[in-house]
This record gives sequence, structure tokens and C-alpha cells, in this order.
Amino acid sequence: MTSKDYDVYICHRGSDTKRNVVSILRGMLCSKGIKCFVDYGMKEGVEIYSSIEEAIRSSQVHIIILSADFASSIWCLDEARQVMDIQESACTSTTAARVIPVFCDVERSVIQQQASVLESEVRSTVAYDLERWGEVLETFSYKQGPEERLRWGKALEQISYLEGFEYDTKTMRSELKRNAVSILCGMLRSRRITYFNYIRTEEATDVKSDTSVGIKHSKLHIVFLSPNFPRSKRCLDELVEIMHAQGSAHRIIPVFYDVQPYTVRSHETGSIYDLNLEESTSEERARWATALHEISYFRGFHYNTQTIYLSRSNVVWYS
Repeated sequence: MTSKDYDVYICHRGSDTKRNVVSILRGMLCSKGIKCFVDYGMKEGVEIYSSIEEAIRSSQVHIIILSADFASSIWCLDEARQVMDIQESACTSTTAARVIPVFCDVERSVIQQQASVLESEVRSTVAYDLERWGEVLETFSYKQGPEERLRWGKALEQISYLEGFEYDTKTMRSELKRNAVSILCGMLRSRRITYFNYIRTEEATDVKSDTSVGIKHSKLHIVFLSPNFPRSKRCLDELVEIMHAQGSAHRIIPVFYDVQPYTVRSHETGSIYDLNLEESTSEERARWATALHEISYFRGFHYNTQTIYLSRSNVVWYS
């Protein structure tokens, strides 16, 4: 895929944001049919800098994920500089790309402070990198002079004053838990596969009828078994219905999301999958236990959010 195929360019510091906000954002956008450029989506063998440069020029929207260590990366700073250069030259273009900053676990004032002291910080970073990599970085030496560092600082300062969003990973744990679902929806939509994903709320009254129709008419059922899955009676009832629907026309794939199969089939008191929910009957618990025990022996996918970052390229399903 060439850069001209992308609608949105996501600039981010990988070590800070790749496993959470970037993965969620990319998945949500893909689920809406919006094609995004993220560096880890590039194929092996392509020239990195020119690919990034072309993607920035051709994207209609630039999303800058500003994290605590963003300013320590010369790659991130140069991408930000390129984005703002496009904005400054927008007067000669019929359409200007939109820039949206996202302040991820960092205050706007911190980014502004980093911009003001950027010259000294970048100088030490560049010196350290040159010492480590030697001649490899000599081809980029034209980008590491005092003038370029000032441009980086100016770009970062300009971005910090733009209207954007704040993202605190500590207070958005529930959203982070939906990142794998967002990525999967994006994957399916990009392949024009129709899927049913009900956004559940405890107050909704039509959940049961809608999900029953979705289960009945789906050829493939993907079940995300997370640590909190057994805390929801609706999830457990849906699983029972899915297991009853299995057959030649219905395939079931479990995703063990931060849990192990043996955990799913262990229902001892005090365990993660303890089924002693309030206002549940012994008959209900027996049905849930049977369904969980059966699906735990299905071959599926193991996902650990602590060791895997979410991208469409690293999701591998077992056959």
C-alpha cells in the first residue's frame, strides 16, 4: 500500500503509545473505513524516511500523539516539523491538512516547556546517537544543525497550542480493554466482512433480541474471554447461546485476552472465573460453567496486552 492510499497520518513515540492509544485509535479509524499510516504498518524493505515523508504530504489529517518522551526522538520531531511546514504552506494549496494533537499522559504545559528547551535537549540526543551509530547517521547530518533544532522547537510549540484532546491511560482502563475488539473490527471492515459488535450498556432493553439475531445469522463467532468476562451475565448467556449454535454452519474462535484456557475452565470460589454472581441461579451457573469448559478447549488465539502491541500485521489466528 502506498502512502497516497492513507487518509490519516498518526505521528507517535512508539515506546510510549504503540501498545495503547495508537492501537486503539488505528483500530477505531479502520473500523470506520478510514485508512491510517502508522510506521509499524510499513512492509519490510521499504525506505523508511521517504515513505514517511510521502505519507505526511499526502494525508488529509495529521494526528500527533504527544507523550512525555516525544521530544527525545529526532524522528518524531522531524515528522512534527514536516507537518507544520505543510500548514505554513497551506495558503498556496486549495485544501489544508488538519492537525490534531493528542496529549497522552502529559500536560500541554509540559510540551510547551520541552519546546522552549529543545535546542539543548536535541543536541545531547544527537551527540549520543552519533556516538552509537557513527557513520549510519551521517546521511542525516543535514537535519541536525542548530537551524533544524530551532524548527523542531517551533513546530512543537505550534502544535502544543492547537485544539486537541487529552488522553490519560490510567483513567481510561475500560477503553483500553476494548482495543483488541477495535482492531479486529477494523480488520474485518477493511476486508468487507460484515460483523456484529453490540456496544453493550446495562440500561439497554433490546440487547438480548439484537444479539440473538446476530448470533443466529453469523457464520463465525469470535469470543473475547477477558478477566472481567464472567462478571457479566449477558456475556455468559450469549456464550451459552453461541455454544448451542455451533455446528457445520457456525465456527467459534476464542480469544484468551489476558487469561489462560485453564483459567476459563476453573470456577473455584475466589478465582477469576468464579461464577457466583449475585442473583444467579444454580441452573444458570451450571449452563455457564459447561459453556466455558467447552470453549476453553477450542483452538484460538492467546493475547497478552503486556507483551503484544496491537496492529493488523501481528494478529495471527490459529487454524
